[in-house]
Amino acid sequence: MLNLLSVIIPNYNGASTISDCLASVFSSSHDNLEVIVVDDCSEDNSVDIISRYPCMLVRLERHSGAAYARNRGARQSRGKVLFFTDADCLVMHNTLANAVKAFEGMDGPVVIGGTYTIEPVDKHFFSRFQSVFINYSETKNMQNPDYIATHAMAIDSEAFRQTGGFSAESLPILEDVEFSHRMRERGFRLIMGRDIFVRHRFGYTLAQSLANAFRKSMYWTMYSLNRRDMLADSGT
Repeated sequence: MLNLLSVIIPNYNGASTISDCLASVFSSSHDNLEVIVVDDCSEDNSVDIISRYPCMLVRLERHSGAAYARNRGARQSRGKVLFFTDADCLVMHNTLANAVKAFEGMDGPVVIGGTYTIEPVDKHFFSRFQSVFINYSETKNMQNPDYIATHAMAIDSEAFRQTGGFSAESLPILEDVEFSHRMRERGFRLIMGRDIFVRHRFGYTLAQSLANAFRKSMYWTMYSLNRRDMLADSGT
């Protein structure tokens, strides 16, 4: 069906978050959807929790990473549009409907993105800081963002398959950045939707916030140096 939406969620040891994530998806205002959860060899009771929901559960035979899991989910999908999110995110009530609507009237191939709400799930100061900072960074250029993040990414399913999907060889946590840049080079437009939001659960302390910043900075600098666009890259 034209407006069937395939929601794809990679999961690895997400027992503490995946139930809330799925509950938010199934309470969405857009009810013409299929939900595909790809479990990346979790060692907790994630699979038992996922099995309580009316979704397709794909279990990988070996731990392969989020990029591979998303690609596997896309191969199993039937929807016209794919919507990627994460197991520690809650989609807002109208997010999926807004993602489908955003494709109406689009001329040419696009990747449409969303971002975090200002308020995260957990209300700790450092979690709020991360949510506000990422929201600002990802929405300061709505019509020509540097990248679209996989916590809220929508793309035509056939276009996704033709491009080969996410690179499992990309640097950790940057598969969506590499994918976005590769899509732009192939003629896709990157666009941020104004009403496509997910609420993220960080659970950060000061130490965890600093560790996350260091890890992202390290990988993003390596990526930008390799592309020779450090001064232009939003991550660096």
